[in-house]
Amino acid sequence: MEPILGYNVKTDTIRQMPENYLIAYRDGGGYWICNPDIAADKELATRVFLALFDFDTKWRSTGLELLAKVT
Repeated sequence: MEPILGYNVKTDTIRQMPENYLIAYRDGGGYWICNPDIAADKELATRVFLALFDFDTKWRSTGLELLAKVT
């Protein structure tokens, strides 16, 4: 099965599914941090990381908006 990105509402995280690897999470300050699990797919993690170079994406986007930018 090919890995895909998913958004977990409860934990406010972006995860690689079906393995449930962490890719990014929203910090207490309200911005996204890309801190992927070492076993995560490098291409998926890189796409999220690059999307977070945009100020609005990093600071103002919801999890679903971030997913829309990278998929």
